[in-house]
Amino acid sequence: MNRTDALNLFFRKNGINYASASNVNDGNYDKRIADLPNQVDQWLRQIDDTDHALFLEMLSCYTYLTEAQCQLRYVEILSKLQQDLSALQVQRSEILFVTVESSSACKSGGDNVRADLHKRNLTELKKEQIIAAQPNLDAECLSQYKAIVFLDDIIGSGITLWKEIASFCKRFDIPNRYDPALFYACIAPRREGVRHIERNCRKSGLSIRGIFDEAWVVDPAFSTGSPEYLQIEKYEKMVGTYMVEPPKTWT
Repeated sequence: MNRTDALNLFFRKNGINYASASNVNDGNYDKRIADLPNQVDQWLRQIDDTDHALFLEMLSCYTYLTEAQCQLRYVEILSKLQQDLSALQVQRSEILFVTVESSSACKSGGDNVRADLHKRNLTELKKEQIIAAQPNLDAECLSQYKAIVFLDDIIGSGITLWKEIASFCKRFDIPNRYDPALFYACIAPRREGVRHIERNCRKSGLSIRGIFDEAWVVDPAFSTGSPEYLQIEKYEKMVGTYMVEPPKTWT
């Protein structure tokens, strides 16, 4: 696979019109995408020639979501959630969205989750309904909500999101003291992470429903632990740094 083929596959996989995304006068302009061909040339100069083919294969499989795509997926999540809420006779004003925070010192993806969710649903959700996973939230405040949605941008291994769900439920003694309807939602889930969350919820006796489109669920391009996976980890991080500042894309 050569550079041109890898880029074309990347654009096709992610539904990106490069001519539109690279035009500063177009509403779909995306600077990272516009600069990507030149960035790929820089990366190829930095890595061993023997790794070029594997690197380009990895790039061709990379999943990228633009800011507009992210926001639209949050709209779809709310639409899907509405079906469950109607059956439970829960109003949108009675939902609490709990976003997951990054464990690193970098800007958290949770910042973007809250901003995107609120921006596209400004007239329907109040700011106080979208909170960080570890806020100064007291039990009295929690009692006004009939549904809790644990929300992350990406579910990779599922470990981080499950940890937040378990910690939150333990803190507020859910479902013993409070028994709200529980959901988790994500705009870029991996199958392995979804399975991890659902398996642990069953073990803990928590009834929780995932809210996302099945078409969004992806499997890794390379099996975890395979020689290829171990070889590209450093390159995936290199590409991710370019793609994720500020966090809007995932692999």
